[in-house]
Amino acid sequence: MFDMSLRTAEGLDKYFKDNGTVKGPLHGLPISLKDQFHVEGYDTTMGYVGWIGTYEGDKDIVKVNKINSQIVKELLSLGAVLYCKTSLPQTLLLGETVNNVIGTTLNPANQLLSCGGSSGGTDIGGSVRIPAGFCGTYSIKPTHDRLSYRDVANTNPGQDTYASSVGVMGTTIDAVKLVMTSILSTQPWIRDPAVISMPWNGDMKKSTLARALPDGSANKKLPLKLGVFWTDGVVGPQPPIKRGLRIVLDVLKSMGHKVVDWNPPLQNNAKRTHPTVRTTSTSSSNSLVNLKCLLFGKASSCVTQFPCSNTRI
Repeated sequence: MFDMSLRTAEGLDKYFKDNGTVKGPLHGLPISLKDQFHVEGYDTTMGYVGWIGTYEGDKDIVKVNKINSQIVKELLSLGAVLYCKTSLPQTLLLGETVNNVIGTTLNPANQLLSCGGSSGGTDIGGSVRIPAGFCGTYSIKPTHDRLSYRDVANTNPGQDTYASSVGVMGTTIDAVKLVMTSILSTQPWIRDPAVISMPWNGDMKKSTLARALPDGSANKKLPLKLGVFWTDGVVGPQPPIKRGLRIVLDVLKSMGHKVVDWNPPLQNNAKRTHPTVRTTSTSSSNSLVNLKCLLFGKASSCVTQFPCSNTRI
């Protein structure tokens, strides 16, 4: 993609020379793309050897190297220079970056360590957060459908039970904010009805920042209140992560902010509920009765054979 990036940069220089202004808020900013995003003229392999020279495995010449993902179009319209695609693990769902097309990607700061995974650009279980944590950068995983997933390759299209989000990584918090606000300024929901039609809320940002003084200490009238999620009841953070969290929380408390432990419903309940609901939903006329049994724990209402519980959804 280096040849395309050079052409794009030359075009942006000409645009500035001819118009005396930038094309958009990302004018000239180099941006890499996770190898899920389609860029016209280039393969999207997503780590699959079988996808080389195809469109997600399809050899239809109308599609192969002919499509831009919506977010690619938006970034180009904002003046970004798309200069490369980053590697990712085959099938995406992995905390490291290794595949049979490129090989293994290592940590840029220490080649003896992993860079994390599944690279940066989309996130379902940590794919922009894990690499940021491993490599000392910044990232944001927005709510699902905050940014467009239109014409983006995925490992399991149509799976929306736990859907992934298009996210942003950068070397500074300001860079992450700039890209996020710039994309939202294009109103992506006009082109993709799945996107939530919500502009960037600058007022909410200001009101949140106002709860801390310039030195970071609490505004005594309305300090920040932060919830800490220590464990889901199944797994918890490793000791170094716990230690880091406690250091941060101790500093926040010393500056007057409020910190509370957040204890949502246990994941054990969800794990037990899911297969039971699935079993219930396949039981023709008794489905509603069985679901009431599951939700409200009334054993006398149960028709099919499964244990009642007091789980709430």
